[in-house]
Amino acid sequence: MGMQPGLYEIRGRTTQDASARSTHNDTRTTPWIHLLDVEVLNNAPVIGDVTFSNTTLERSQEAVLTLDITDSEASDDLSVLDVQVFYFDKDNDEWASGFFSEVNFNEVSGLFEIDLIPPSDLKVGKYDLKIEVTDSDGEVATLTQDKIFTIINSPPIVQQLTSPPLEYYEQDNSSFWLNVSGDDFDGEIFRYEWRSDRQGTLPCTESECELDPQDLLPGVHEIRVYAEDEDG
Repeated sequence: MGMQPGLYEIRGRTTQDASARSTHNDTRTTPWIHLLDVEVLNNAPVIGDVTFSNTTLERSQEAVLTLDITDSEASDDLSVLDVQVFYFDKDNDEWASGFFSEVNFNEVSGLFEIDLIPPSDLKVGKYDLKIEVTDSDGEVATLTQDKIFTIINSPPIVQQLTSPPLEYYEQDNSSFWLNVSGDDFDGEIFRYEWRSDRQGTLPCTESECELDPQDLLPGVHEIRVYAEDEDG
């Protein structure tokens, strides 16, 4: 429908052909009279499916949010819609766009796509989401979903040994070092724990571990290294 939203007054008048009853070829037209008022309303956009690539998100890890939005008055070009996405910031008690990218309309899928990377200092927990869509007539559609996604701690990762160990160590030899590297995407590694399958926890709490063969039981040791960040 091509009419703009608003209040319209419908008027009418009649025209009478007088030639049927008279020898004069003239017509009679009545004045315009008010018939009724009609209000034309705008069809607001409709927000459909809201889909996260993963509803449980690690901090500092990428994810994608897709939105299925329709508008009967802009079905030929949905890109004219202004789409805004917010999460509820618990620290400041307000809605914020924060870590959401600009909204991109995918012409192939017909969906709106948003990239997001939760910052490393974002509190863990469940978060509310709000979507606002404004059409070309200024009509706004809003959808709020409570606790729709969850932020979790990104666990630290222990990499491989920085240098390969020897095949064996004799107990009368001097001490030796085992060194690993580690990463924590959303913070810092607080401590390391080294464990032997034969001897239990070893006396090392850093990424570099000095071991004395005399303190180790004879035999083959399978050593595992664990990292702990500030979130435990």
